[in-house]
Amino acid sequence: MDREFDIEATYDGGVFRPEEPVSLPNRARVRLTVHEEGGGPTIVYPDPEEARRARELWKSFAEKGILDLGGRPLTRDEMHERG
Repeated sequence: MDREFDIEATYDGGVFRPEEPVSLPNRARVRLTVHEEGGGPTIVYPDPEEARRARELWKSFAEKGILDLGGRPLTRDEMHERG
């Protein structure tokens, strides 16, 4: 039986590591289509529930306009109101 579903994963040391548990038998063969997300530091949460809560929190910030994900980073002078 073929199933299709999306998962979020981190590529680390040649291995794709799912962000949340995946319901597949061990050594199951899959086909991956990779959509690389924007750069920046990656925070790895050992607890999948904690990772989910963090993603939801960041999404809520973006939706409320508290967090602007589309802007350029501020320069050091701009952060310290020097320029």
